[in-house]
Amino acid sequence: MSFYIGVDGGGTKTVYGLFDEHKMLLAEHTGPGSNHEGLRGGIPAAAQVLAEGIDSLLAPRGLTTGDIDASLMGLAGMDHPWQHREMHRELTARGFQNLRVVNDGFIAVKAGVGAGAGIGYNCGTGTCCNSVDDEGTLRQIGGLGGLTGDVGGGWWVATEAFRVAYDDLMLGRFSSRITADLAAEYGVTDPDRWMEAVGKMGEEPFRRFLIQSLFRAAEAGDEGALEVTEQMALRGARFIAGHLKRGTFRGDRVPVVLSGSIHLKTQNDGYLRRMQQAAEELSGRSLRFLKLDKAPVWGCIYWLLE
Repeated sequence: MSFYIGVDGGGTKTVYGLFDEHKMLLAEHTGPGSNHEGLRGGIPAAAQVLAEGIDSLLAPRGLTTGDIDASLMGLAGMDHPWQHREMHRELTARGFQNLRVVNDGFIAVKAGVGAGAGIGYNCGTGTCCNSVDDEGTLRQIGGLGGLTGDVGGGWWVATEAFRVAYDDLMLGRFSSRITADLAAEYGVTDPDRWMEAVGKMGEEPFRRFLIQSLFRAAEAGDEGALEVTEQMALRGARFIAGHLKRGTFRGDRVPVVLSGSIHLKTQNDGYLRRMQQAAEELSGRSLRFLKLDKAPVWGCIYWLLE
């Protein structure tokens, strides 16, 4: 029997999968986040987190890294070649062989399309747009926050929702349903209560509430919310069109895999329709938008055995 390891490493958690040559999942383990950008020790600390997580995956089955035929790790924060080289060096020093390290956005693409080419647009905490084209070329657009003009990640959406309510309450720009939601749920009814709401921005449930409120408002035609989702849709469309212009995609309808909590856990049909329309207009190509319906770690085994 052959053994393969797939890893989906994020900022808050890392998912490890042990597979055989028939793409059967033999064992799974979830551990702490492995994004080196969020760890005090940087890449060496992230490599140690990964090594410990894989030990936890293998030990119950009496296996070690020496029993593994190949590993593929999709890791958040792996945006530059020097980061890939450094992480590969750290993991090799810990006993890993036949190892490939890529940005986590690429394994989401492969989880969605399996064999072949596709584009992936992830909007989770942050955003990143990745592709694997028909020549096997990997490309990444975005992923560096404001430096690459990223919009649509969770923190950004929550901040924009907050700003819409602020413009309503303090500037009188428009009457927004988000403001009404804040009043009903958190009692933010006047400027004196505003600073209390500001203090909640560091709380994940409050940000999640704002995100859900913004998309509900946009679906209902709220002017302020639509202003935000239009900006998201157009920027995402430009990222997707950028891949189509630079890469080789031979199919009649190019698959675009949507992943991340913003795409998968909100009621956002209007935003997605607008993004697809804009991407098709910008690229002159027909697209097939797909919401990722399986864990990204599955993209590792599809890719390893492709």
